Amino acid sequence: MATLADRVEGLEEKRFIMYHPQITKFLGDINSSIFISYIAFWQGKGSDGNWVYKSRKNIYNETGLTKAQIRRVEKILIDFGYIKYKDEYVNDYAKVRHYQIIWKKFNEDFDDLAERQVRRTTTQEQLAHKKHEMGIL
Repeated sequence: MATLADRVEGLEEKRFIMYHPQITKFLGDINSSIFISYIAFWQGKGSDGNWVYKSRKNIYNETGLTKAQIRRVEKILIDFGYIKYKDEYVNDYAKVRHYQIIWKKFNEDFDDLAERQVRRTTTQEQLAHKKHEMGIL
C-alpha cells in the first residue's frame, strides 16, 4: 500500500500550502485560512511591493480552491477588512487581481480574540477555584 510520502514523491510538483489551525479557528473557515496563508506566503516576493497578483486559475492550481470558493473567501476577508484588492493589467497583457493583506487590522483582531480567550480561561479557572474553595466541586 502506497504511503502519503510515496504519493507526494510521485507528484510532478511538490507544493504544500502551510496554514496554522489558530488562523482557521480565528477566521472560522479553513478555505479563508488557506487563502490568506497563501497570499501571506507570496506577499513581498514580487516586484509590486506587498501586492500579490494571482489569477483565480493560478490560485486554484496552487491551492485547490475553486473559483466559487475563492469568490466567497474574497468576500469574507474583504468584509472583515483583512484584505484589499485591485484589478490591474500585468505586462500590458491580462487583467489580474492583486491582493494585499491588511496586517494591522488582521493582527489587531487576532490579538483581541486571543486576549478574550485568555480572560475567559482565567475567569473559568477562577470560578473553578472558587467552587473548589466553597466545596461545591
